[in-house]
Amino acid sequence: MAIGNRIETKSNVTTKIVPAVTNTIHKDLLNNDILASIEFRKDVIDTETESGGLVTVDFSDKDLATVVTTVTLTVSFTGLQNGDDAKYLEVTKTSGLSVSFSGATDVSMRKSAIDTLSVALYWVYQKNGNVYVDCVNINKDLGSLNSKTINIGTWDMTTAPSVAVNFASEGITKDKIRGIDVVIISDTGVYDVLEQFKQFLGVVDIGGGIRSISDTEITLERSVDGKFNVSDYSGTSNRGYVTIRYAD
Repeated sequence: MAIGNRIETKSNVTTKIVPAVTNTIHKDLLNNDILASIEFRKDVIDTETESGGLVTVDFSDKDLATVVTTVTLTVSFTGLQNGDDAKYLEVTKTSGLSVSFSGATDVSMRKSAIDTLSVALYWVYQKNGNVYVDCVNINKDLGSLNSKTINIGTWDMTTAPSVAVNFASEGITKDKIRGIDVVIISDTGVYDVLEQFKQFLGVVDIGGGIRSISDTEITLERSVDGKFNVSDYSGTSNRGYVTIRYAD
């Protein structure tokens, strides 16, 4: 196909439409020069099959490619023209699986939220030789924070004044954290909250709080004379939950 931009296609019209034009030349001009270079209102849709978590989408003859996957997927592209901006990729997947791209820049926002989708629709376009993808069916309101809840795990609060809760394994970085809530559960099933150390503010201590946040861990600490340093908090079951609110 002699795919071209408007200048190149105009040149082909001038070159091929001559007094002795034949039907063969005319059809070639219409099909391979003009029609192959314009954008249609109706999509050509085709299905791609992943293999081993990889799939290459050839956009030379389609507008929308659909892929179904049950594994983490890496997508690459061929057949894009420098200026294409009406190509789409629809990935149907198990919620929680991620989609990455080889040879293309993913400019999508809220990427961790995209992982939760069961269907992700990507706009695929090429400008100045660079290929970009952008998920279009995800809420891109950056004012909406993500959240993740992590088990505290075993914490005998009578013998150990503090415990570290790792968040790095959850894919969260310290610079993205915007808020933290901590729920403490007693051995008898009483729920309470681990608030900040109010004695630092000159008022009554209510039990404990968040001592520090490192690159990988949140350290929780109970106070010496507070309400959590009693036998009801000495068991070995999960001591509660840390909920982290974080930005993309």
